[in-house]
Amino acid sequence: MHNRMINRLLTVLVVMLLAAAGAAADEPVGSVAYLEGQPGIVRGGRPITDTVDFGFSLYNLDHIRTDQSSVIEFSLLAHTGMEGRVTVQPESEFYLAFDQGRRESTVHLLRGSSSFSVDRIPRGRSFSVRTSGAVMGVRGTDFTIDTAGQGEYLVTTGSGRVEVRAEDGATAMAVPGQAVEFTVVNGFRAVALAAGQEHDFRTRWREQRLEALRANPEAAVADFSRRYRAARDEFLQRYEELMTHEDIIDRWILEDRQGRQSSTMEQMQQKSAVAGPLMRMAAHMVIFERLYYRTAELRHQLDLADFQESDPREFFTEFDRDAAVLQERLDMLRYVFRLYAERNNGRLPF
Repeated sequence: MHNRMINRLLTVLVVMLLAAAGAAADEPVGSVAYLEGQPGIVRGGRPITDTVDFGFSLYNLDHIRTDQSSVIEFSLLAHTGMEGRVTVQPESEFYLAFDQGRRESTVHLLRGSSSFSVDRIPRGRSFSVRTSGAVMGVRGTDFTIDTAGQGEYLVTTGSGRVEVRAEDGATAMAVPGQAVEFTVVNGFRAVALAAGQEHDFRTRWREQRLEALRANPEAAVADFSRRYRAARDEFLQRYEELMTHEDIIDRWILEDRQGRQSSTMEQMQQKSAVAGPLMRMAAHMVIFERLYYRTAELRHQLDLADFQESDPREFFTEFDRDAAVLQERLDMLRYVFRLYAERNNGRLPF
């Protein structure tokens, strides 16, 4: 009798914890505070057709895209690990991965530029920004990150300090009067700049990166195309492996759209079946998506007529052919990761 009662209490406790974690994972992470134009937002694997306006709620893993005439600024809620504002600049792509279980939030700046104004990071929370080539550890500060098509980046600050960690583990500190950059020519380094000149410095930096790219486009694509194709092929392989559990994924999607979830026992069985392929997919997607959006940026900045050789033209023609399907799969995977987190105590698979 005593053991049966303990087992019942444990079962009730597990159900309550899963329900609480699922509810937290489905809370908004922020709301729109300012916008220009009409930014695009992908949620649940599909573009949002509602008009995005002031006060519009943003959710975990929403994928935000701006064109050349749109800007979106949103305030983050405290439970994301940061109290402050994020501004996604024109021609940028971005998403926030909020891991409730680990109490971590990571902004993935896929391409373009974003500015951050951090008011406070609650105790026990962490907040970082990741580009294709670096991770920025954030404390209280105002800073901007610009990226360029060859994996280059620039970090400037208006106040406070940002630690920038490069792919090889090297670190440098961005502070007022000192930016941190990585370029193909100069590598990873700190760069002095005059106080109050951050905006002009950023503008010149972006112009110089584009000029350098267009001066020798073949060099930018030569080795990169090989790495991209290898990563794409493994991405597709991992995706097909995950889709052997399409019945579970379809059920999660149906439940999400109906506003319900399976029983605790069913969720445990579903997670057990899908966890391995999902973890492998998530680990590789983080690699592939960086290469994918770098390629998209290069494609945006270069014209096929810029190339004297046929190999780069063939590479971008191939990219154009596959882009819609690959983008659709990346968007769907972010949705699946969110659904998994809602059934996994708020923990994402990456």
